[in-house]
Amino acid sequence: MIKEKGKKLFMKNGTKMKTPKIKATKEHKKMFSIRNKLILAFLVTIIPIVMLGVLSFNTAKNSIEDIAKETSLETIKQLNKYLSLSMDNIEIMSRQIVYDQDFQKYIGTVNQEIDFDIYTIQNNVSLSIQSFTANNTMINNITVILPGLHSITYTGGLKDNTFNDLKDSQIMKTAMEKGGSA
Repeated sequence: MIKEKGKKLFMKNGTKMKTPKIKATKEHKKMFSIRNKLILAFLVTIIPIVMLGVLSFNTAKNSIEDIAKETSLETIKQLNKYLSLSMDNIEIMSRQIVYDQDFQKYIGTVNQEIDFDIYTIQNNVSLSIQSFTANNTMINNITVILPGLHSITYTGGLKDNTFNDLKDSQIMKTAMEKGGSA
């Protein structure tokens, strides 16, 4: 029989009994080797760093996308304002041309035979239109289309059949319906 005295084991005859030693198996040694401990420590430190990198990347990507969307929207808004102002300026200039006294006189003489007075009026209207074109870099040419295939053009080069192409177009129909206003 085995008797216990303190923590030491003794046999009945009083001789000390050897404590059984647990021999580490190869698998146990392999599992807790220094190499594996170092790899585990390395992974424990690397995994949070990688997770932080992925999180930072996604945050930066989302921020850049948001900024790009906002910038594009602001650019479109500014372009809309610019185009609106440009169209307003063009409408103002077209009204100035239409209300010009020489232009009004020319419209009244469109179907009459050309004499020196009509030629002078037409020349004054052409010079006025030329002035509008020269003073505004946004306008390349101006064509005033009048009834009966009469037109006044100051241009950098319109084709001969421009009026024929224009007269059946949707934009011409819309302009005629609105009485020439925008």
